[in-house]
Amino acid sequence: MANEILTDRGGPILQRAKIVLSFRGSGWLTGSISTSDVRRAFDAALASPYLSHLVQYRGIRRAEIVFVIEDPRNLGQLGPDPRKFVAGNIWLIADEEIKNVARVASRARPPEDNEEVFYLAVVSQDPIPIVVEQVNASGYHDKFDEDGRTVFYGVLLHQSAGTVEESWHYLPSVFSHELVEACTDPDVKSGFILNTVGELCDMDEDRAVQLPGFEHEVKLSVYWSELERTAVAPTTYSLRVALGKRSTEVIPSVQAAIQGTSVREAILAGCNP
Repeated sequence: MANEILTDRGGPILQRAKIVLSFRGSGWLTGSISTSDVRRAFDAALASPYLSHLVQYRGIRRAEIVFVIEDPRNLGQLGPDPRKFVAGNIWLIADEEIKNVARVASRARPPEDNEEVFYLAVVSQDPIPIVVEQVNASGYHDKFDEDGRTVFYGVLLHQSAGTVEESWHYLPSVFSHELVEACTDPDVKSGFILNTVGELCDMDEDRAVQLPGFEHEVKLSVYWSELERTAVAPTTYSLRVALGKRSTEVIPSVQAAIQGTSVREAILAGCNP
């Protein structure tokens, strides 16, 4: 990816995203992993340095989960797999149903004081659920306009019959992928984009990490760091990134660069809310 070209198309970003999670589907009652477990995994990823490299993209800071809704009702209808991957029936969900989940969530937790809210449905059902307008997607994000405002929404699709290990690897990976892209290109047309792959996580790679305070190994999606000129899934903070410096730039004096604060304070001030 040495020749990758990043373009900022100047559209909206989610600079300080507030996440509203909507857990949907009977899989959260019958599967091997609970909503509370998933919430802990997502919180651990958000509390880690993972999103810290997003500060280079117009000052995007760490996102935060602010509200959770649980509804065990399944979405969609059972029917033949249009991809021809599964011989039997699967759950076929319409994008409008995902929008309806976001509508319910936005009424339960509307934006406060010009907040940038991302309404994310986390669907767990068995057999495998897919969205018919996005048949090959494990998750996606988009937006719609309603009642004079723009609603940014997304979905993660999980098959509840998967093993615990599969779920720990899969769910944080798709969550981190969609969150990074929702922050950097929430309307899927006018944010940050790469010339060869598309949005910042569209390399479709992830890395196994051990998050602080979380007992299970998880996987997080890599994303493009223009300052590093490579794909990253940060597990440590970088003073260079906090200062907006490329890896090739010389910093003559760290003390002058951080303006008298400690390195820790400079990093946290540069990367976190």
